[in-house]
Amino acid sequence: MSRGSGSNERRLNGQNGSRANGSDDGRTYDDLYDEAKRRNIPGRSKMSKTELERALAGR
Repeated sequence: MSRGSGSNERRLNGQNGSRANGSDDGRTYDDLYDEAKRRNIPGRSKMSKTELERALAGR
């Protein structure tokens, strides 16, 4: 297994319990916002962390 950001390892090892319900994968608001900006998600500047997670997940 490659050693990347660490969040993937936590998920694979089941150490991030909140991930099971889809609420948090270890990324910060800034990480999510930067990805939303790269993907040109409209309304991203007014979104909460949860809203960014949903928008990026396609929900």
